[in-house]
Amino acid sequence: GTPTKDEEYGGNYCKGDLGASPPRESLIKPLLLETKSNEFELSNQEAATEEAKGKDDSNSVVDDFPSNTHSKNIPLILTYTFVIFVGRSMWSQSVLSAMVYLMRNDNPESVGFLTAVMGVSQLVASLPSGVLADMYRRDSMLKVGSFVGATAIVVTLLASFSESYATLGVALALWGVFYGITNTSISALFADSIQDGKRSHYFTQRMMLTKLGSTGGPLVSLVMFAIMGDTWSTKDCA
Repeated sequence: GTPTKDEEYGGNYCKGDLGASPPRESLIKPLLLETKSNEFELSNQEAATEEAKGKDDSNSVVDDFPSNTHSKNIPLILTYTFVIFVGRSMWSQSVLSAMVYLMRNDNPESVGFLTAVMGVSQLVASLPSGVLADMYRRDSMLKVGSFVGATAIVVTLLASFSESYATLGVALALWGVFYGITNTSISALFADSIQDGKRSHYFTQRMMLTKLGSTGGPLVSLVMFAIMGDTWSTKDCA
């Protein structure tokens, strides 16, 4: 008969000029069903995995960052600050000036000269120490400063018992280098050991200990005046 161009959408075949054609599944199944569900599931699983991985990474970063609030450096540095300023105020603010004054036959210029030696040496040592502390480890610079400090103690003892003005000058120069190295490095280490948002609290505590330790020298002077009166000797100062 005469070929027809009518299409039967609900059947399994179409009639056309070329006769019967093979079934086409695209006309039978809805287009949405042609998309593989595995692709959606895979993409959802990958997205969930990436999100979980991102959370794990962020948590690992937080876990890897130490709880600086409980760092051992904080109490150690606070204790060191108090002790070092007590010792410094005892011998540099009262006893040292009296000892130098007696060693140089009541010459006040000698006191100013030795004080300048310690201050200049501290200034000269502070500049390279700060740069090296940023380039290398803080604790390495503190170890160097500890060695210089131990040497300064030995030389100070020699100067005290020998009553040598030149030896005392070398000792004060070493003390200046010691303070120049340790003050810069320990301040940086103290800041690194404190968690963000808590630095003002601990820096305030350190400043309070600095002021409190600085009162040690005047207190020692009062005790020496009360016990020995106004007459001191170099041995008393030593």
